[in-house]
Amino acid sequence: MTNVSVIVPVYNVASYIERCVRSLLGQTLQNVEFIFVDDATPDDSIRILKRVMEEFPQRKPQIRILHNQQNLGLAATRFVGMDVAQGDYVIHCDSDDWVELDMLEVMYRKAIAEDADLVCCEAIKERTDGRTLYTYNYDEENLQNGLLALNLGEIHVAIWNKLIRRSLFIEHGIRNFNGINMGEDSALTVRLRYYSKKTVIVHRPFYHYNRLNQQSMVASISEKSVKEKIRLAALLEDFFQRNSNYMDFVHVVNFYKFDSKQYYIRVKKDIRQWRSIYPECHKDIWKFKQLTLKGRIKWWVVANMPIM
Repeated sequence: MTNVSVIVPVYNVASYIERCVRSLLGQTLQNVEFIFVDDATPDDSIRILKRVMEEFPQRKPQIRILHNQQNLGLAATRFVGMDVAQGDYVIHCDSDDWVELDMLEVMYRKAIAEDADLVCCEAIKERTDGRTLYTYNYDEENLQNGLLALNLGEIHVAIWNKLIRRSLFIEHGIRNFNGINMGEDSALTVRLRYYSKKTVIVHRPFYHYNRLNQQSMVASISEKSVKEKIRLAALLEDFFQRNSNYMDFVHVVNFYKFDSKQYYIRVKKDIRQWRSIYPECHKDIWKFKQLTLKGRIKWWVVANMPIM
């Protein structure tokens, strides 16, 4: 049985994939399968991947390269890999990011020792103007200190810093929402965190989240991606209405509604229309700890000031 499956979507990352692949194939954990999914990339990413593979002959039997016949987008491509994964645990890595060489071993050993459904590590956001350290302020997450406390910052909702028991996806039918690529990882992790019986933290920044790549999806925001975010909030509302006491999670849903609205106003710059989208979330602006005090004041004014 494979300990861990690593799933790596590949699209237009020729400048970055070499570092990613070296950091994965050089892992100290031995019983790993590596699943690279070529999302019809138009550049040399796959050629570079195959070249680097030759430097790790012991890993070659553990590597699978799958090819999408057409570009499917990040969300669907992740599950092309998920559908063939055999590991007890899975972890997703973006192909322009990189990881520390003992990440999988430390996280897997923690998962086994704690019988955990999720193991989360800390991370470093790599930017052209510096680095940001993402940390957790607790050792173990539950609903009270996680979702219900509105811990929905980048480190909490990302898919890439989480080792996940694969059966958690299967038992609860967790897949990507069709047509959602903007925020797709958050759509997965909020449901995984809801169902996880035990989520533990490794307080080491194993994962390097690359924001140097201006070609990545998160580097640009289009009207289409904003509409996806708005639809995502509605889908998560439906999930909590069907699977929980909805009023316990209404503030979580309102955060996602508000988050989608932030992107809308960046693209459309229409305050009147912005107010008409999910107006019920305005009352929770003061609860959103991801915003600075200045940010909360700004958005409260935008939500409530007279429009001439």
